[in-house]
Amino acid sequence: MRKQTILLITGLLGVSMLISAGIITMTKNYKDDIFKKREEEARIIDTINKDYNEFRKDIEEFADNTIDIINGISEVTSLYSSIESNYQLIVDAITEYEEGIKSIEDKYKEFNELCYEKEYHSYHINNKCRTFEISREQVINTFVRNLKAVNVKIEEYNNWIKEEGNEEYKALKIIEAKTYKDYVDINSDGEYKSQIGD
Repeated sequence: MRKQTILLITGLLGVSMLISAGIITMTKNYKDDIFKKREEEARIIDTINKDYNEFRKDIEEFADNTIDIINGISEVTSLYSSIESNYQLIVDAITEYEEGIKSIEDKYKEFNELCYEKEYHSYHINNKCRTFEISREQVINTFVRNLKAVNVKIEEYNNWIKEEGNEEYKALKIIEAKTYKDYVDINSDGEYKSQIGD
């Protein structure tokens, strides 16, 4: 009987030691996992902070260039008679405008991947991500709106030729976007934001 009791106690101690070792291992793995996740999030936060500051500078420069491009296009499309002679300049300006957007999109691809539909423990980082998404949406939608406005001018010019019988001028093709053809709703808020007229 005494032997059985000793075997039973020894067995229970062995089982409890195995359970304790399992719990300790699980707790350590859980703590290690949390530590790794916090380290990864800290790295992501650093990347977002760095990219956001660069993005703001780039987007401000892009906005200034866009104003210059749009003002230049407006000048040469103000008179129907000047549209044909400046058509290639208009096409080149629209191409430069669209390539500027593509360049920003390519440069901040990782930033987009870190932010798109993600939530972090930092309110400030989440705010930067939302601002980034809204800015991208505004830039693309402003381009689409501006391109449509240029094409309206070209259509009006083409109608002017037909209606007035201006045979010295030739009809021009509508300018097609290569990448950004339609309005976008990047942040899925049901609105298509653009910089002007929101």
